[in-house]
Parts: sequence; C-alpha cells; structure tokens
Amino acid sequence: MPWGDTLVILSILYPWADFNNLFHVDHIFPKSAFTAKKLERKGIEENRHKDFLNNFNYLANLQLLEGLDNTTKNDKDFKEWFYENHPTEEACRAYCQKHLIPENIDLAFENFPEFFAAREQLIIERLKKELQIK
Repeated sequence: MPWGDTLVILSILYPWADFNNLFHVDHIFPKSAFTAKKLERKGIEENRHKDFLNNFNYLANLQLLEGLDNTTKNDKDFKEWFYENHPTEEACRAYCQKHLIPENIDLAFENFPEFFAAREQLIIERLKKELQIK
C-alpha cells in the first residue's frame, strides 16, 4: 500500500489525532525484529517466517503514536512496552480500544501472525463503521 494511502486510512482510524502535533507512524511490533536471523533467534520455526516477513510493514502492524510515545517505545518488544506503560487493566483496555489492539491474543512476538489477522479484522470493522459501509 502506498504511503499516502496508509496515512489516509490511519487518519480515518484515528479521528482524534490532531495532525498539527507530531505523530509518528509506528510499527506495533518493531520493524527491526523482522529479519530471518532475528526470527530464528526468537525460536520462530522457519516454516512460519513467511507469515512474519510478509506482513510486518502492513497496516495491521501500524499505529499512530505521538512523537514522544514512539521515541520511548523505540525498538522495544511490544508486549514488554505495553505492560510497562499500561500497568492497570483499565489502562490496557483503553489503549487497546484506542489503537484497535485485539484483547483476546497474547501480545508475545511469536503470536504476531494471529495478532495481525485479528487486528486486520478490527480495522476492517472500524473502517466500515466510519465510512458507513454495511
């Protein structure tokens, strides 16, 4: 998907975002983790590499974050960063709702393909609602 299209879709998914402020397009699961060597080191079986490498740069792994939040997140493991920065169940739930993070999937890196598929479905549902498509 071209970068301009990605920004248009993210602006629909994040209607509260004031683009006069600094927002970053963030890879939820860090882009730097998606190399064959790093997947191997994390114990991801080779027959699953394609599911990781083909999808990390697509919309279901992207979110808008304020610049400072993205700077602190940097290349941290998403699950680790998520729970460090959202210590209460209420904070976790609010973040998940705001960023369309599936709440029924363990956020461990090895679950990326399942996370991706679930979040993609949440994005489709939100876009249909926002664009009033049945």
